[in-house]
Amino acid sequence: MTLGDPHTGTCTAEGAPAAAGRVRTCCNAGYARHACPSFPGGDAPDAVRFNILRRNAGVATLQYVVERDHHPFEHGTLELRETVGSESSESTLQRQARAFLQSYLRRTV
Repeated sequence: MTLGDPHTGTCTAEGAPAAAGRVRTCCNAGYARHACPSFPGGDAPDAVRFNILRRNAGVATLQYVVERDHHPFEHGTLELRETVGSESSESTLQRQARAFLQSYLRRTV
């Protein structure tokens, strides 16, 4: 599971709730380019990995690597408050990072 725990939600390609079977085999696992009929074409990335770099005073710094065909596509860091829920203005990457962080906190706190 790329986010630590299995997740459900809205398929950003379809703008609707994702089909349960596809969420488990494609969305939660990553690398759905050839497995999901809703996967966007072109050079869209197909997986994201997160790592906790540090936690300090309720703020976590996460490193992310977005992948395409098992190769780095984009990378960087994000800072997230540990106690704040997801904001509607967050990007997909930020919501995924928050889901990863919450999974991490459930396992370590």
